[in-house]
Amino acid sequence: MTEYRITFHDGPEGNRSKDIDIMAENVDDAFRKAYQMPEAKNRLYTNVGVMEKPKGRTIIGIEHEYEDTYFHQTFVGYMFILANSESDAARYYNANIRGKHFWFNEAKIEPDGKNVFGRIRKTYFSCGDRYFYET
Repeated sequence: MTEYRITFHDGPEGNRSKDIDIMAENVDDAFRKAYQMPEAKNRLYTNVGVMEKPKGRTIIGIEHEYEDTYFHQTFVGYMFILANSESDAARYYNANIRGKHFWFNEAKIEPDGKNVFGRIRKTYFSCGDRYFYET
């Protein structure tokens, strides 16, 4: 049995999504289980995706809020952390990054920066070989 992440979403027209982690024999079995869930049967979402969850250290995407103290507005930012799991990346962000300041580059924390890192909105698995921080 392998762990898979099922993502239900509204596609390019919508912004709603829901992630559910399940155990399945293979991708086909994971899709079969996904289509048996209420989110698919009741047509609560228009699309479904399945991915095998990575094992070990991988790049985790963090969607977070930040406050621009000059304009007094909250914006959404994205960063990438190399970690063992989404929860490890979130713990690292909350312990080492949240509440700190930056100017324009989120990878460079600066005490006099005008932007302040805020709460995590969502975490996700990401592809690539570039990341900002490492746990």
